Amino acid sequence: MSDDGVIALAQSLQYNKTLESLYLYYNPDITSACAQSLAELLLFNNTLSLLSLHHTNIDTDGVMILMESLKTNNALQTLWLDKQHEEACSTLPYYEHIKDRLDFV
Repeated sequence: MSDDGVIALAQSLQYNKTLESLYLYYNPDITSACAQSLAELLLFNNTLSLLSLHHTNIDTDGVMILMESLKTNNALQTLWLDKQHEEACSTLPYYEHIKDRLDFV
């Protein structure tokens, strides 16, 4: 899957009320170009409880965009990210509020 595919998917799922898990891991063509669309998905969707984004090419800037959406999204219980982002995430002022929902692999 590519960024364009993720953007289209994220837009179509914003108001979906049935999907609970979305596995996008091991997709090297997924980059930070789609991070804003994924963040918007998390802002509007209240049924998605698991999002797997490890082993993609989303960089730290993209991950920071996603972290912002976790400040208001309480439905997502698990977000899998690459281990390389753990240190940057741990410096966020609201990290204590979201850390139990983050898994770094």
